[in-house]
Amino acid sequence: MKTRLWVVIITGICVSGFLIAAFTVPVLPRSQPFNLSQTLPTGTTHSNGQTGCGSNVTVQETFPADGMVSYRITQNQTNASVNLWTYSDWGSSFVNIGYGSGTNGSFSSDAYTFVFQACGSTPTVSIGFWGVTNYWVPFL
Repeated sequence: MKTRLWVVIITGICVSGFLIAAFTVPVLPRSQPFNLSQTLPTGTTHSNGQTGCGSNVTVQETFPADGMVSYRITQNQTNASVNLWTYSDWGSSFVNIGYGSGTNGSFSSDAYTFVFQACGSTPTVSIGFWGVTNYWVPFL
């Protein structure tokens, strides 16, 4: 009888502790890294006042809901640049990343389409595009 009473008491304490934690800590922070770095082909077309541009490379990425994406973009190849268009439900934007330039910033997480286009006199251009999404998840 005493053993059964102790099992009931311990079970009650565990369940109570879980419920208290669930209501006092409703969300937990999480981070998710991403890396959309690319090696892009150049070509013979003209784009955005540049020559030697290649075809567009499209990458779709969905970041965790209700988060903030922090990113860094770099391009360290001489006589080359990368055009980057972004599209989401929030709108669109364009940036040109030239030699030695680095861009960093943040945006709200959502589903995005990134369109890359390399321009330059070499066969390919590499771009670094990476970061982390910080978001919250429910405890239960």
